[in-house]
Amino acid sequence: MPDKTNNPKLRKSINEEPAFELPDDLVIDPAAIGEYYDRLSEEEKREFAIRAALGHAALEKLVSLDPKTGLLQYVKFKELVVNRTSLSLRRREQDPTITNSHGLILLDLDDFKKLNTGLGYDRTDRNALIPAAEAIRQHLREGDLAARFGGEEFVIFLPSTSGDNTLVVARKVQAAINAIEPTAGKSLGVSIAYAQLPQGEEYDKVFGTVNAALIKAKEIEGKNSIVPTEKLAE
Repeated sequence: MPDKTNNPKLRKSINEEPAFELPDDLVIDPAAIGEYYDRLSEEEKREFAIRAALGHAALEKLVSLDPKTGLLQYVKFKELVVNRTSLSLRRREQDPTITNSHGLILLDLDDFKKLNTGLGYDRTDRNALIPAAEAIRQHLREGDLAARFGGEEFVIFLPSTSGDNTLVVARKVQAAINAIEPTAGKSLGVSIAYAQLPQGEEYDKVFGTVNAALIKAKEIEGKNSIVPTEKLAE
């Protein structure tokens, strides 16, 4: 039996050229593809499956990310948060001693429209939006999620995180964003509201409350502030 590991087509890396080629006489229709697949060796079929899986995963990742910042699209973010909180709730039902709640942080870059007017959209993205997203990404822990929603707003989900620790993360992210200078000598401000997402609490309800608090925070506390949602409910 020939040693298939010496086949140069099979030894090519997944990230290089395809390890097998479609024959010139192959007509691309479902029946023909099935016929071609049947001709493959077991090794080639395995690589075919790997490539198909990698291609699907890459496509799914691509459509899940915001093209400007590389953070999650909000729709994907919400899907992941709802799935994780549901799983956490099921675990609590199995073990009532589990009392985890989760942190939710909303951020709004200050004076973003003024930046757009003064710098133009492209420069504002390069000098403010993208660096802010990177500052957020650098402060995410394993398992944390972050997304962009709206033009200059972001949301962070911190699983199994207390209110005090949620505030710690919010302060670190704010400091990192404040270090950004879209124009020389002018730091980037960011207003932040945060809350706890208790076990079993509906996500949309909590998100709506925090989003409303973020708008109210700018009016009451001023720009570049960090406020807990419950403070604005008083």
